[in-house]
Amino acid sequence: MTLIPGWAIARSIPTDVWAGLVTGQYTLHGGVIRYAANTARAGQIVRHLIPAVADPFRAIPNLINTYQLHQLSGQVTSLTQVTQHVLHVASATAVLSGLNLAVAAIGFAVLNAKITKIEGRLQSIERTVKEIRTFLQLSENASLKVAIKNLLNAEKIADPVDRKNLLQHSKITLAEINEKYKELLINAHTIEAAKTYEEYFSLTALAQTRCAAELGWGEIAYQEFQEMTDFWKNQARRIVNSLLLKESPERFLYGDFTPEIPISMLAEWLDFAHNKTRGYAWIDEMRERMPPWYSQSLVGKAANAANAVKNWSSLLNAPSKGSIHEDIGTIVPFIKKLIARNQVYEGHCVQYKLFNEHNMLPSEFERKILELPETAKTQGYIVLKPLKS
Repeated sequence: MTLIPGWAIARSIPTDVWAGLVTGQYTLHGGVIRYAANTARAGQIVRHLIPAVADPFRAIPNLINTYQLHQLSGQVTSLTQVTQHVLHVASATAVLSGLNLAVAAIGFAVLNAKITKIEGRLQSIERTVKEIRTFLQLSENASLKVAIKNLLNAEKIADPVDRKNLLQHSKITLAEINEKYKELLINAHTIEAAKTYEEYFSLTALAQTRCAAELGWGEIAYQEFQEMTDFWKNQARRIVNSLLLKESPERFLYGDFTPEIPISMLAEWLDFAHNKTRGYAWIDEMRERMPPWYSQSLVGKAANAANAVKNWSSLLNAPSKGSIHEDIGTIVPFIKKLIARNQVYEGHCVQYKLFNEHNMLPSEFERKILELPETAKTQGYIVLKPLKS
């Protein structure tokens, strides 16, 4: 069965693709493997990883990222291991991002469930966070819920004209609401506000783009999603730099964070935050900011070490400056989500481009996925490879 013209279903990910990921010739963006930006075929897709069911992800005990693929390279001895490692990274990215890797799976029912869940969390803190209380009172929030409910009905409407009218009306409403959330996100200067506005901006952007795609406006859907992603990246980088990493990203080098943040993950954060690919070079830069271990004399060394301990302890115990509890409980999960979401959005851009090129609706693609036999699936995924490379 052909899912998309020009693409074939593969049963595994070959070792040459693994080698390309390890050497940096290829990069993994959520569910898309493509040539790296600094190569002659930059951006060309090597493999496309599509979840075979709407929500195949479960709790993954050992999350790994693309940097850690290098560390695993010596353990790979078979196609099965190659495929397992790469799909593990894709699944981990989906879990951390809070989104599915497949555009087709981000339907209106899924978006409605996410909005309901987020609203429940916000209502539990609105008494203590004035900014959230004000946000929940916005008229746009009521309009959003109505628009999403209309879209749920659109999926049940058989008459194409009525369905088209409902999708068009909802898209206009969502676009207006999304502009309001865009403004709020630009002006978000606290962590809680940034978390909230980022979610609502993203969900309304996903919903309006999906409307365009389901209307058959493939080019518009692709352009809208690209514009949304560009805006989102700028704001996500601002949030990571000014609200999360702040002036002291080197604090994450301390042993307190070892279980939560491997060095490879910290390097990935800084690559995203500064929009540069420097990898482990960031680590040496941060080490230069840390207090020296040795000094000119034993007395000086002891004093320096004591001051370092004192300064670090005061940082941990002073709520006004932050604490390890805030870092582990709030800041680290938020950064992980933004980094993973960036990868997922990259994959979604690729999918919208494919749908546009082949005049395909996301819902049509989803139906084809669900009709595939089990033999076409590889560890819960459909692995697509281009027939021409």
